[in-house]
Amino acid sequence: MRNMGVKISARGIIVLLVIAGLGLLAGLRLYSAGIGRGKTPTIPPEAQSAPVEQQEAQYVEITSAPRDFFAESRLERERIRSRQMELLQAIAESKDSSPQAKAGAQAEMLALTGRMEKEARVEALIQSRGFARVLVFLGEESCDVIVETDGLTPLGARQIGDIVTRVCGLPPEKVTIAEHKS
Repeated sequence: MRNMGVKISARGIIVLLVIAGLGLLAGLRLYSAGIGRGKTPTIPPEAQSAPVEQQEAQYVEITSAPRDFFAESRLERERIRSRQMELLQAIAESKDSSPQAKAGAQAEMLALTGRMEKEARVEALIQSRGFARVLVFLGEESCDVIVETDGLTPLGARQIGDIVTRVCGLPPEKVTIAEHKS
């Protein structure tokens, strides 16, 4: 690779990785809600009228797309995560990186690995509750869960929210559950 005269610190690269990850989550939230595809997210009337302190998680209903949303989203998530890990690994192993940059890259790799493990655990636990297709995107301060179902009951939404809060340690208001209609 040619040196273009631009030097980016390891901290700058980590910031770029975090921004890219947040961009992915935001884009998937918009896509899953149908924004930009002529669909409008709907929130059930009981969630609209409940006081904020009584609401457990956000709810978004999604209609089916003609392609395999879950497989494509999972592949995209893994592709981006792989790129993030490669960049962090390069920083951690570079002789040009400062000790602080190496430590920061290693810490970010550990955090990213931890989030990936929690996502897998949450997906497995939700699947054990009868939801065959689940996708979880865990950020530093929030979690998005997309489940394929013909109708998410309040009990099902509560079970999903309980799993996420227990495994990830997030408060219920930081959990968004989106229903992808099968």
